[in-house]
Amino acid sequence: IPVFALSANTRSIVLLIGTPSTTFSIAASAPSTFMGSIALNCSGAATCSFNPTSITAGQTSTLTVRNLSATTASPLNFTVTGTYSQQSATVALTLFLADFSVSATPSGATVAAGSSATYTLTVTPSNGFNQVVLLGCANVLANTQQLITPPNTTCTFSPPAVTLSGSGNAMATLTLATTAQSGLFRWRPRSGIPPGFTWWTLLLVSLALLTACALRLSRAEPWSRPHFTLMVLCVAIILVALGAGCNTYVNPINITPVVTGTPSGNYTIAIGGTLGNNPSISRATTVNLSVVP
Repeated sequence: IPVFALSANTRSIVLLIGTPSTTFSIAASAPSTFMGSIALNCSGAATCSFNPTSITAGQTSTLTVRNLSATTASPLNFTVTGTYSQQSATVALTLFLADFSVSATPSGATVAAGSSATYTLTVTPSNGFNQVVLLGCANVLANTQQLITPPNTTCTFSPPAVTLSGSGNAMATLTLATTAQSGLFRWRPRSGIPPGFTWWTLLLVSLALLTACALRLSRAEPWSRPHFTLMVLCVAIILVALGAGCNTYVNPINITPVVTGTPSGNYTIAIGGTLGNNPSISRATTVNLSVVP
């Protein structure tokens, strides 16, 4: 049975998530005849330091708990032990983190490209959290850059930020607005004329006129048939080459369609919130979005 005892100014502290450190005051008590020096140390998941590292009866030491982060467990339980010779005494301490979490319903939605999907985001406080949380999409989870908003899709929150009271939940609406798809086989010019139609029409008319002239003149001047026919063929080849070079996009055989808008597919999107005064603290969840043509 130790002659001395340890006590703390408080057995538990509530600390805002993201605060890197906090302190406790550790005191020793013992009969007046006890003159020993009590060495202090800490056990458990906490990283501790004492100033001073040893005390006598009636003295106090400042315990600093360091290296607290967004991933620190809550509650964080640890024990301070005082040792003198073969005797030891302990005092158990607890650190609570005022934190928040996010969730979304429904977990997934299916929309046609050009339509919008709506989700409800719920922000839940714990341990009296009463701060502002900023809401956003994509890359709010550490090391999850693959969780991104689909191309040509906007992410909008209403409201864009919520303030928690410490006990009740806060709600927000998330809208994912996709963009209608468009591509070679879907696009139609406003005039209703297919791309390249006018150019190819003029090209064919020109070839027909050249052919008619070649036939007529070749009959009238037999001596000039080879030379004139060769000239007509050269002109025709040049026109065809120009037409093909400028308008290969209307040839469906050699087309690689480029579709704009939100591509069809299944997407996992990270959504959540960051602590208003500390953007390094974020809490997130994911929703699924399926986009069909």
